Amino acid sequence: MGAGLGLCRCSCSGGARDDLPVIILRGSAEDRGMVHGLMLKERIYRSWNFYHKLFRTVGWIDDEIKSAVLSVWAVLQQKHLKKYATEIECIAKASGLELWKILALNCRTELIVARRTASDTKKNDDEDDGECTTLYAPTANILAQNWDWEKELESLYVIMKIQYDDGHRIVMITEPGIIGKIGLNSAGVGVALNLIAHNPIAKQWGGAGRNRFEGCVPIHILLRIALDSKSASQGVKRIKTQKRSVASMSCISLADRKSRHTMLELLGDTVEAVGAGASNPDLRDVLVHTNHYLGCGMENLKTGTDGSYARQSRGCALMAQMSGELDVEAIKSILKDQQGQYPILRPYKPHLLLGLENAGTCCAVVMDLENGRMHVTNGSPIDHDYFVFRC
Repeated sequence: MGAGLGLCRCSCSGGARDDLPVIILRGSAEDRGMVHGLMLKERIYRSWNFYHKLFRTVGWIDDEIKSAVLSVWAVLQQKHLKKYATEIECIAKASGLELWKILALNCRTELIVARRTASDTKKNDDEDDGECTTLYAPTANILAQNWDWEKELESLYVIMKIQYDDGHRIVMITEPGIIGKIGLNSAGVGVALNLIAHNPIAKQWGGAGRNRFEGCVPIHILLRIALDSKSASQGVKRIKTQKRSVASMSCISLADRKSRHTMLELLGDTVEAVGAGASNPDLRDVLVHTNHYLGCGMENLKTGTDGSYARQSRGCALMAQMSGELDVEAIKSILKDQQGQYPILRPYKPHLLLGLENAGTCCAVVMDLENGRMHVTNGSPIDHDYFVFRC
């Protein structure tokens, strides 16, 4: 079993967190899962406690969660997905946390979205806005995003480096117990994520199927599948062929060193490519994605908060202003933009709908695909510096 755990250190002004754990996984799926579970055991338990509370907030009880995630487990037994099932199973064994709970962490997007509805006392969710903004700079071949979530996650997320026996490598930011998230690989493929479905319209989409999300490949496994791909186009094809759920409403952005990018919007069986890979010419020049649909037949409906539309508009304006200077530092400055009522960099504030005390930008991720480097802040970019990781 080959692996290592190191701590990177930097001097960050104003932040309480000085260490960003880096876990290195090598060998078989069993090896990777066992080391993940052993090295991150305490963090995995903390992550479960956070999400278990959130699952209950949106209306799940444990027996329902078990039923839902075990239907996902059945799908993961397929030959091409079995390695992910093995990795998850070994995380559970090594950490001592029950398998269904590790599965639930990897299904956390679906569990939250499936039961998330707007409060009856509000007309919309705009005061609860606070999700991710993704940018792609084609001339510099940079894929970047702010990860907006609860401040508590600042002290939990880690950098995970995966080294396969065939030489394929991944570096990603992820949450303990979750095997796929935001990152890039040695083939120059970068992957980012935006969730969708944040206003009252969303609760009507998908009906009972959304509430159960039975038998799907969850978003965080789709992200790992993309990171295991040798090109952005291969990642797009692989995602399209998986069984998906309406509860996985989101946009997975993929790009690679050949300056190809696709922002792949998912709505159950419906998939729409936005960006250079779009079949619709009106969507080919899109370089910014937030938390509403630009395609999937939903473009004429309001499918996000006012904040989502404001952040996309602001991001597009800044990208246009800096079009000749879109290097790593310029992208970082856009992600740090705090102008307007709904800025790209979200300050921490209560998220009433989900009962979160401090929702906002947890960190920024800037992926230099050409040079194989991932820049990650050690907390909110408001007062934390970037670490740089080479894939």
